[in-house]
Amino acid sequence: AMEREVVLAVEPKRCRPWKFHNRTDAWYTRARCQDLIDSIAKDGQLEPALARRLDGEKDFDFELIFGMRRRFACEATGQKLKVRVVDADDARAAVLMHIESADRQDITPMERAISFQVQAEARVFPTQEAMAEALGVSKGQVAKMIKAAALLKNPSILALFPDRSVVPVDLAYKLAALMERPGAKEVVLKAAQTLGSRGGAKRPAAEILKSLLASLDRSKSY
Repeated sequence: AMEREVVLAVEPKRCRPWKFHNRTDAWYTRARCQDLIDSIAKDGQLEPALARRLDGEKDFDFELIFGMRRRFACEATGQKLKVRVVDADDARAAVLMHIESADRQDITPMERAISFQVQAEARVFPTQEAMAEALGVSKGQVAKMIKAAALLKNPSILALFPDRSVVPVDLAYKLAALMERPGAKEVVLKAAQTLGSRGGAKRPAAEILKSLLASLDRSKSY
């Protein structure tokens, strides 16, 4: 209620995601958005997306803080996208996105973790403690999610997960914590490369992480 806002109907193609948007690209397929496509085709767009105006960009007029699935569905049905336009800085935008997505079952824990990690890296909030306070999340939970998401910054590990949104946070955190031990990172990254060369990316995400954890149990080099 504190932001100045207006609701507009805009071309979906003129909107891009906010750089800290908490959905991964894996969501934007017809199969994963079919429920929303059907709903918008039948009843129209019931809830507007949230956007900020962009200045000086050739291809886009708005960035969506949340509502990228709505954008995809509106484009698929040939409809204008309703957006609620706000004037908010990155920190306030992060709070608004967190509030909107807090009860959504279709946003995975790892998607939230990735969003937290990217925001922390970009210093949207000055400290993890400040982020926790602003978002109403415990400091321990923020630290855990950031560490879990940071695991996927290792290219050989990320390559094992075609859809990073499904990576279990608890297992990713456990592996990331163990990799801080002397010599452990090298063991895990070598195991990830071997697993990748054997088609490991086709296995379930939890199974992949358990295999990487097991590589530490088998190794005597750390």
